[in-house]
Amino acid sequence: MPRPLNRALLGPLLRVTAALAVWLSPTLAAAAPPSSTPPPASPTAPAGPPPAAAAATSPADDLSFIGARTIAEDATALYATAGLPDVEVGAVLGLSTLADVTPRVRFQFGRGARVRGGGVGVSAAFRMKFAEWSGWTFAVIGAPEVALHISGKDHPTTTNAAGQSLLVTPFSGSLVADRLLLPSLRLVVGLDARVGFFATPEFVLHTPLAVQVGAELRVTDSLFMIAQLDTGFDFYSQGSLPGNETYLRARVGLGWSR
Repeated sequence: MPRPLNRALLGPLLRVTAALAVWLSPTLAAAAPPSSTPPPASPTAPAGPPPAAAAATSPADDLSFIGARTIAEDATALYATAGLPDVEVGAVLGLSTLADVTPRVRFQFGRGARVRGGGVGVSAAFRMKFAEWSGWTFAVIGAPEVALHISGKDHPTTTNAAGQSLLVTPFSGSLVADRLLLPSLRLVVGLDARVGFFATPEFVLHTPLAVQVGAELRVTDSLFMIAQLDTGFDFYSQGSLPGNETYLRARVGLGWSR
């Protein structure tokens, strides 16, 4: 029969066993196999909508006053030019992504290379962009015009009209192209042809044909500088005296878009 454990030794033995368990507990915890159950994920805020794309800047290729690139739909731009032989103001109004219209008023103090006489004309230029190729943008422009000539001094030399006259140009067409040479500088080239007539006091048919060269410089996001030269011939006929004269138009100005 086993001898009973001496109670005097039981207390120290329990204290040694407890101390040994405390000392070995970090080692046993490190050696324990990892739990197969992953810890619960910490709550996160619900995903919001993706960040909005940065607003597109207004590059210099989004508008041309004298070239082929049309203004944005429902947008508006204003311009004014002055030179030989007229002063012109107008507003470019966006109709769609491919078309716009420019109502304009022209105060003239001559015609072509003849700086004399005077008058005022109103027109509306309808522009339609139809192609882009190799950096170039192409458009067609139609701009019927009615002009009142206060003096006959700017009529073709074959006419005898010396007073007021009405010049009607129902057919006016231009083919224009432009491209950026620099991020803020645009080159514009074109060909303009018109068919009109002096309605009173005598009938004089005229058909100007001109080559156009111009440039636009974007100074700020809203401000543009404009320069254009049109040169060619003004063919006209009055009775049995057909002829032609040099056609010239040079102008510079400013444009503003918002």
